[in-house]
Amino acid sequence: MSYGFKECLDKDIWNDFVKSSPQYNLFCNTSYFDLLGGEYKLYFVVKQEQILSAVFIILDKYGDQLSFQENYQGILYSNLFDDLSSHSKIPKMLELNKFLINELSNKYPKINLSLHHSVKDLRSFQWYKYHEPEEQKIKLNLSYTGLIDLKKVNSLDDFLKNIRRVRRREYFKALKNNLIIEESNDVDTLDRLHNQMFLNQGLKRSNQEIKILKNVTKDSITNEYGKLYICYTPERIACSAYLMLFDSKTGFSKYGASNPNYKNLGAYTYLTIHCIFKCIELGLDTWDFLGVNSPNRGDYKISFNPDLIPYYGLQF
Repeated sequence: MSYGFKECLDKDIWNDFVKSSPQYNLFCNTSYFDLLGGEYKLYFVVKQEQILSAVFIILDKYGDQLSFQENYQGILYSNLFDDLSSHSKIPKMLELNKFLINELSNKYPKINLSLHHSVKDLRSFQWYKYHEPEEQKIKLNLSYTGLIDLKKVNSLDDFLKNIRRVRRREYFKALKNNLIIEESNDVDTLDRLHNQMFLNQGLKRSNQEIKILKNVTKDSITNEYGKLYICYTPERIACSAYLMLFDSKTGFSKYGASNPNYKNLGAYTYLTIHCIFKCIELGLDTWDFLGVNSPNRGDYKISFNPDLIPYYGLQF
């Protein structure tokens, strides 16, 4: 097998590998890890000094893996595998994953990873400790996201025709209500609306969730991988806010919230469509809703007619 499992201590080398990987996404950059407030460990699987895969573990102050996790914060693979035929690629990937899982299991008592939706072959994870009791096997958690192929969106009119009727009505209601969308750096307004939304649902945000929302919003605006938009009434009341993030290919629906007292104005739908078309202006390929995994929010996102795409979490 002759694989090696090495800790990566150079952030530039890590980020260069991440950028070259088919599983590339901004949530795997070290600059993003730095916003989460914990320590993290970076690891490569290498063979003859060639990096074949990468994995990272984000730790709390006690050295345990953080329970909070973003989508797609999991295993990344080298683009070298893309050049192989299936009969060669598949067994190599199975062998590689087996080695990686064993190494992680030896280092950490519990592992929680979120695989990128491009990872399709899960058999190496299903087969881990195949003949052992069920509690020793890897638990695969199925989730879904919604992706819109922005290259297929020809115009706003065509887009509106293909979304659910109620979303069209909300969009035109926002226009009729003379709502105003402005790009902003007002993190406090997003935070306030986000808090109001949670309280209206009988929920309370953790201190960690609040800190991460503020860190990600401020950093993404400053370093130009995010845009915050706020929707106002003509009386300058902030009725909705939306933070979208983006890397070189994909726009992500990161944070959104509305004032419950103004939820019937169509503002949130207006903002969602605005952000999708802003990504088209930026020349991006894909819009990712970052999960459609709860009944109400999932149905809302599906109403914009994305493709339903599975991705998996690993727990062992």
